[in-house]
Amino acid sequence: MRGINNGRSGLLDLCNNKNKNIHIIALQEHWLYDSNLYLMNSIHPEFVSLCISSMTERLHKTSVYYGRQYGGVGFLVRKSLYDRCKVSARAVSGRCLSIKVTLYPGVDVNMVGVHFPCFSSSINYSNELSECLSFLEDVLSTGLPSVIVGDMNFSCDVNNEGFKQCNDVLS
Repeated sequence: MRGINNGRSGLLDLCNNKNKNIHIIALQEHWLYDSNLYLMNSIHPEFVSLCISSMTERLHKTSVYYGRQYGGVGFLVRKSLYDRCKVSARAVSGRCLSIKVTLYPGVDVNMVGVHFPCFSSSINYSNELSECLSFLEDVLSTGLPSVIVGDMNFSCDVNNEGFKQCNDVLS
């Protein structure tokens, strides 16, 4: 999405789908602070948002804002489906969010939005990736069918450490 302003037109296209057969839209990199998450509810009158910010952790580390904003994940949910969706888990980092969607009575599914860190060979990358993968393990341990969407930020290559670790968790 690369920020709410840059992605707004694409979101409107999805929300205005003439068949109204798009009910949930996954979002990542909305770049909003906690105090601005309400802006996601103004994208389209037929959709409401379930979002988290990854800016909170950044704000706790420093009071000086520098560089570009980053991250944040969520979902836009058509209002007709909203009462069947609830946030089931959220990562403190703001990189992962899971919602439980009741498709029919007794039929639930997890929808998981992720925004993994960009691959690097640093200890910080390993720590952030581990947090995301632990989140996925916890969500998958519920036993519900799960759909994982978002940006993994690594090449699907057996020589890539991020891919190897993610593949180990999901296999």
